[in-house]
Amino acid sequence: FQQAKGKELLDKNLYRNFILHMCSLHDFGLLGPVALYQTVQLLNQMLADNAEAKERMRESLKAQREHWNAVGKYQQPVVIDHKPQATTAKLNNTEASPSVRRKTSNLQNANKMASASSNFNKTSSPGPGGAESKRKMSSGSI
Repeated sequence: FQQAKGKELLDKNLYRNFILHMCSLHDFGLLGPVALYQTVQLLNQMLADNAEAKERMRESLKAQREHWNAVGKYQQPVVIDHKPQATTAKLNNTEASPSVRRKTSNLQNANKMASASSNFNKTSSPGPGGAESKRKMSSGSI
């Protein structure tokens, strides 16, 4: 992309936007560090070879600094109030934060399975003399 559209990026003064986009791709793991480094180096080389684009970058930076000095530094920063969540989940009749995992523990699952299997064995096993109701497993394929 850079080799095909690199000159257009410089002509339209999109150098910084492109670098920021590449850094975002790197942050999300979509672009490796070597590819990012090579991309920045190639774009810097294109900028060094193109005196007109370099001058346009200088003028843009100068205009941004003048705007910041005239307007930006006097603006009050925007303060965002984050309200704490008042609701809490109840877990086993105790208060818990929303980040608490609500899945039952393995121990609780094991206890339930053990009690269910013991109940199953008590109700389904034939008593003495009930041997005729049992089936034998064949040794053949199922």
